This record gives sequence, C-alpha cells and structure tokens, in this order.
Amino acid sequence: FNFESDTGKDELKNWESVFRRTFAQDNKTKLKMGKYRLVDDLAVGYRKDESREFLETRLVSSEYDEAGSNKNISRWNGVEPNISNFLTHRDTILSLTNILADIGSSCLRMVAIELGLHEDSFVSLTDLDCPKSSDIKLSSSLIRICSYPPGAHTSNSGDKTVAFGNHTDTSLITVAPCSGVPGLEILDQWSKKWVKPEVGKSSSCVIVFTGELLQMLTNHHFRAAVH
Repeated sequence: FNFESDTGKDELKNWESVFRRTFAQDNKTKLKMGKYRLVDDLAVGYRKDESREFLETRLVSSEYDEAGSNKNISRWNGVEPNISNFLTHRDTILSLTNILADIGSSCLRMVAIELGLHEDSFVSLTDLDCPKSSDIKLSSSLIRICSYPPGAHTSNSGDKTVAFGNHTDTSLITVAPCSGVPGLEILDQWSKKWVKPEVGKSSSCVIVFTGELLQMLTNHHFRAAVH
C-alpha cells in the first residue's frame, strides 16, 4: 500500500522521526514509561537487550474524558507505555494506529471474501476500533516499536548481518510501515528465496503479511509469512 497521495501520508512520513526521538531519550526517561511486564496476560512496556530496544505498546481505554468527567468512554483514547511530557509520541501512535487499522481491516475483509465468508468474519475478532467490554483497559492488538542500533547486531553467517532471527508472527496479520533503512526480509514461499520488500519504498508505504492465527483459521489457505 502506498499513501503518497492519501490524507494519511503526513502521519506515515513522520512516524519514524518521532519514534527516533523517543528512543533517543535517556534510559531513566525510557524506564519511567514502564518496564516490560504482563498486564492481564498482555505484554506491555519498554525492554532492551544486546542488539535492540522495544516498546511493546497497546491502546488504552479510559473511563474519563479529557475534562475528567466519567462518561465510560467505549473507545481507545490513549497509549501505554507513554512519555508524559512528549505528546507527539502518543498522538503519532494514535494517528498511525487509525491508518494501519483501516489497512488491516480492508485486508481482512478481502481475505474473508476470498474464502466465501461474511466480510467481517475476521475483523470482528479484533478490537482496534474500540474495546469489546468496558472492563477491558488494554488492546489485544500490539503496536511494537523497535529500534535496531547500528553495530549492535549479531552475524549469523558470512557477510549477512541478522538483527532478529527468522520467525512467524502469532497474529492474524502484521501491518508494518516501511523503515527508512530497509532491514525486513520475507521468505518467498514459492522460490524459497529471501526478498527485501522495503527496498526502494518510502515511509509512506506499508507492508502487510500474514500471521499464524490467520493460517490456522484458514486451514493453511493463507500461510504465515516467515520473516
């Protein structure tokens, strides 16, 4: 998907610079956002290992509007973790999520139609639009923001540097904006060769690939992308 001429292009073009600023904060500030933890069995928070940093981010549901009155709002209106004095981070995630959710919903509807199902068969399994219950405070959908500092990666073999080993995602689908520094590789199921879909693409382009849950629900009609 390319949003060069779409109303969402500004958000897609700016997301990378905003998140670079987030990771450029000192360690004390990043840890204040909340260490990596499980909340109601959902991973959320900041973590760092030898080669990368992650912000396991989820949308937050609040009972209160901005004026502080209790309206039992049935929508996502915040993010966790967040930098309290860096509103651009939160606003960028909320704007970006709306765009990516629209793309993901469209893809899931196309998959359902392809299989002869009701178009909302898979979309109804997600909670990106709003919480399924007023008791739910965190979205089940994950926004994983990653930073792979240069020089911190391990080399698997020869001259090929690997920042994160090959794997499949457990999700229905993954919707990923293209990075300014191409690093994503996806295994072509037919040729068995690795391809680099980000090469030559701008940050206003988005890549969508399938996960294990969609593979299971479609009886392997759509196979999880090894990447």
